[in-house]
Amino acid sequence: MRVAIQGSGVAAAACARRLRATHDVTVFESGRGPGGRMSTRRSDGYQWDHGAQYFSPKTDAFSVAVSEWVEQGWCDAWAGEHCVWSSEGGVSPDPKAAAALRYVGTPGMNAICRGLLDGVEARYETRAVAMRRGGGGGADRGWVLEHAKSGSALGEYDFLICTDKTAAAQHRKDLDRELLDDFVQPAITAPSVHSNTLTLPRSFPEPTCRRALCR
Repeated sequence: MRVAIQGSGVAAAACARRLRATHDVTVFESGRGPGGRMSTRRSDGYQWDHGAQYFSPKTDAFSVAVSEWVEQGWCDAWAGEHCVWSSEGGVSPDPKAAAALRYVGTPGMNAICRGLLDGVEARYETRAVAMRRGGGGGADRGWVLEHAKSGSALGEYDFLICTDKTAAAQHRKDLDRELLDDFVQPAITAPSVHSNTLTLPRSFPEPTCRRALCR
């Protein structure tokens, strides 16, 4: 079967790697390379991981996967000094840092997604818009994908897997709201706390310090 995957982050890349053994898989990514929340940006000899700074396995299954990634050379343990900042106390060591094992992608965070997508057809700088084949419903109709900017055809697929929140909005009208109410309504009413964060990529001519300010 032909499977289209929108997005190229860890979820999309891991899914594509699993499915490629038995299916014809194509990944569509609007950015210039893979990564999603694990993206790495490069310019003038510098690089910035402007998504996740690091990750820590919390389950046995994920720990096994990370061990395999380390063996492949896609990531490694990060031993940087982890600190916290507050307006009252300034910079101080993070008391929780010693209890967590942190990993980073090597040489950049997107190395993990790039490695997982090795051997998978991936089309970058391609924002794919999905529509039901034939214009109607039905599980057997499949999907037609078009380029969001040019409108050019990107192919027909039996299944669509969407891990990109922006691309998901393009076909959310196809979902049956009544069937999803048991999931959607609790999510809408659940209390949540939001904190705005600004991140600025900076480059220096030489190393400055090994500390990472996490909050």
